[in-house]
Formats: sequence, structure tokens, C-alpha cells
Amino acid sequence: MSTRTRTPEPDAGFDWDEPVRVRRRRPPSGPSARRFGLPIVGAALCVGLLVGWVASSGGGGTTTVTETRTVTAPAAAATPAGSGAASRASIPLAVLNASGESGLAGRTADEARALGYAQVSEGNAPAQENADRVLFRAGSAAQARQVATDLGLPTPALIASGDPVGAAADPEDQVIVVLGPSSARAADEAAAAPVDGEAGGTVGSPETVTPPADSAGPAE
Repeated sequence: MSTRTRTPEPDAGFDWDEPVRVRRRRPPSGPSARRFGLPIVGAALCVGLLVGWVASSGGGGTTTVTETRTVTAPAAAATPAGSGAASRASIPLAVLNASGESGLAGRTADEARALGYAQVSEGNAPAQENADRVLFRAGSAAQARQVATDLGLPTPALIASGDPVGAAADPEDQVIVVLGPSSARAADEAAAAPVDGEAGGTVGSPETVTPPADSAGPAE
């Protein structure tokens, strides 16, 4: 039995120098590929958007909180009417003489002007009265209290609709002062008050000194 190996003979129809070509199978590109590919791409896009939103809103990100707070400032305290020279200047005031003494309204009006009242008128009351009065028109109670305090007059009262004093004063006058005999007496007392250091005599009048009478001597 022979042990030689027989060398195969080359096939006459096979070209050993030509490379072997391997055919690759192309993936399907028809409607079935689009049917599965588009949902996958859409799902991946949604997942990406969701991950981005979570990363920006949480997960160690910085959250800015804007707090709006409404603060109500306390109301400024209202300045009471009739306090200070500025308020006096805005009070229309009428001074009427009901005492029968000439010049009393003018002196009182000058006193009011010296205190800061800029709208002061003066005149005579329709008739003489027995006491001082301070009257005010509706809505001017605070101004009347200021006038009464400044001039040392009685508590003000709302003027009655039929009071003739209301017609004697200008309709624009908010406060009406009626001066009776009490104001006349006060003015007289102030004028007769002695000057400091000269009480007991008339100012400027020399004292009259009567010398003592000579004593009669013994008859001779």
C-alpha cells in the first residue's frame, strides 16, 4: 500500500489569480424601514428633551424665586386745622363791634392781623349785644376754635340760619367775631393799666406835696 499523498490537479476552469468577491446584503429601504425608524427617532428626541428639562429645573440647578411683598406705609398724621401762622392766614375772619364803643372792632382786627390772620374784615354788628360771641359757618368749626383761642373769646357756636349777624358779614367769612360789652371793658382795663414801676399814680403826672403847717409859738 503506497503512503504518498496525491496532489490535486488544478481545475482548468478556475482562475486562481482572480480575487473572490463577497456579496453584501443591503438593508431594506422600503416602507417597512421608515415605519420602524421614524418612531425610534421621535422617541429618542422626546427622551432627550425630557432629560434636558429635568437637568435645567432640578438636579442641583439654581432656582430663582421672586417674592413680591406689598407694604402699606402708615398714613401721615393729619395736621389739625387752625394750628400755626400758615393756617391762620387762610382763615377768612370778620370782626363786628356790638359793644357801642367806637374803634373796638378795629383794635381787635389789628390784634388778629398781628397774630398772622391775613383775611380780616371789620365793621359794626346789626345791633348791640350783651356778650362776646364767636360764630362759624358749616365746616369751619376748627378754624373758629383757633380764633377763639388766639383772641381769648368764648367757645364758638354754629351760626343759626336766621341770625342777622350772618348777613352783616361777608358770605366768604368762615368765622365771625361779635364783640360785646365784655370786650369793651377788657379794652378799657388794658388801657388804664399802670406801667410797671409807676403804680399808684398817673403816668407822667408830678406828685403834689403839702408842707406841714407851722406850729404856733407861745404868746409873749
